[in-house]
Amino acid sequence: MLMKYQQQTLAIELLNLNAKVKIVHQETGIPIKLLRQTYHQLHGQSPSRGSIKFSTRGLTGSRRKYKDVTIFAVCFQVATAKSKEGQIQTLITDFNA
Repeated sequence: MLMKYQQQTLAIELLNLNAKVKIVHQETGIPIKLLRQTYHQLHGQSPSRGSIKFSTRGLTGSRRKYKDVTIFAVCFQVATAKSKEGQIQTLITDFNA
């Protein structure tokens, strides 16, 4: 029961950060249909459809964005190495910082 609560809490936290539904599903195991409904309840609109982008072009379209992404990646690696919590929680913490 506690595990299910933790999965649901993580899912809501990720959906609040506008994470892709497919990523939330992969991390929590919660059905995609339920995650889409929850996203809609949280944001008042349907989640964006389409595959997960594997290209960094959208993140690094300018020199400034490239620097921001690079700094985030380095900080994330350092935090992950020092953290005892899971990577997804580290990502949420770093994203909110």
